[in-house]
Amino acid sequence: MAEQDETNEKLLTEIRILREKLARLEDAENSRGRAEEALRESENRLRNLTTAVEQSPACIVVTDLKANIQYINPQFVRLTGYTAEEAIGKNPRVLKTEHTPPETYRQLWQTITSGQTWHGEFCNRKKNGDLYWESAAIAPITSRHGTPTGYVAVKEDITERKRMEEDLQFRSIILATQQEASIDGILVVDGKGKILSHNRRLVEMWGLPAEVIESRSDERALQAMEEKVVDPDEFLRRVKYLYEHVRETSHYTIALKDGRTFDRYSAPMFGPDQKYYGRVWYYRDNTEANCYRSLLEKLSSTDGLTGIANRRRFDESLEREWRRAARTRSPISLILGDIDFFKLYNDHYGHLAGDDCLRQLALILAGSTRRPTDLVARYGGEEFVCLLPETSAKGALRVAEHLRQGVAELGLPHAHSTVAPHVTVSIGVATLVPKPGQPSSDLIRRADELMYEAKRNGRNQIQSA
Repeated sequence: MAEQDETNEKLLTEIRILREKLARLEDAENSRGRAEEALRESENRLRNLTTAVEQSPACIVVTDLKANIQYINPQFVRLTGYTAEEAIGKNPRVLKTEHTPPETYRQLWQTITSGQTWHGEFCNRKKNGDLYWESAAIAPITSRHGTPTGYVAVKEDITERKRMEEDLQFRSIILATQQEASIDGILVVDGKGKILSHNRRLVEMWGLPAEVIESRSDERALQAMEEKVVDPDEFLRRVKYLYEHVRETSHYTIALKDGRTFDRYSAPMFGPDQKYYGRVWYYRDNTEANCYRSLLEKLSSTDGLTGIANRRRFDESLEREWRRAARTRSPISLILGDIDFFKLYNDHYGHLAGDDCLRQLALILAGSTRRPTDLVARYGGEEFVCLLPETSAKGALRVAEHLRQGVAELGLPHAHSTVAPHVTVSIGVATLVPKPGQPSSDLIRRADELMYEAKRNGRNQIQSA
């Protein structure tokens, strides 16, 4: 019995040992299967990675620790023109160009040899000699144990981008130069009220404090400007209108408290997609130009000898007041006067004395009117007119008598006058209420007829109707 038990025990031990061996064999088999699966996955990942590298739109270059090329992908071949046979084993540093500072290469090498990734741009040369720009990320490659084995560079052709950047920079330089050279003050404001750009001329014209410009706030700039203009409410109202109506352009003349005048031009900024980007304001100091313009206007409308209005200004005023009288159905009067025997006066006393006589008569005529709408003018030669809007025949007659008496009281000697020993005038006074379609020449013709009637009746008198 004891022997049987011992036999059974041995048998159980052997069975247990066999089971353990079988388990170990199964574990080994499973491990081998897992390893084979892992290997297949690694091979698949490597194939996928190789495909991605081969098909990448970026240039990929692998070098050894001395920077000699070990691998290039097809995109590198397409970009540079170098084949794998021509590139592998070569050091790309021999392709340095004068367009890339040596410091760039030093920084690159220091970065990657210290175990870090370098990012940057540099200029390179193709096989055919053409230069191109590339953006690169270059990183060290290490083994599974962390030992450096080489470097990988992923590079992108940025030649077109660099060209566009240079073109944009050139355009920016041109615009900045034009802006600073402009005789206009220029202010550029975005859609949110932030000052994007300005020139020195703007600061000089408006005397803007440095803190206002530094704030980049259009609101603060407007506050500084409104303190200097004659009508700040109108100034700000027009600015607000343009900001609310973004497609509007504008030309507006601004009067300043110091007597200057600025022409302001404004236009919106829209992109190709019609997006609103803000507004440009141009200010031009036209003070001197306006002075010259006013002087020219005065010269063109003033009689050079007497200093009163000339025939051109009279004709313009008559048409304007005639239309107004026709609309309001109000009377308009015209005084037309002529110096008696003026040719004889010139022949006897000389033309200089004749000119002085005309000037003195003009002073009397100018002093005979009071209202801003009244106009005295030299009609031609020794003839003078006085235009009196909204004036009745009775009122016009009083003005004419004041003129006649003023000339007589001058007492200018006239030895060849058959009327009086001094200079006298004959005057015609006409008053009309314009009818629809009636020409203003009717008023002139009637005054002229009355003036000649005064001459026929003995001169030195007034005839009116």
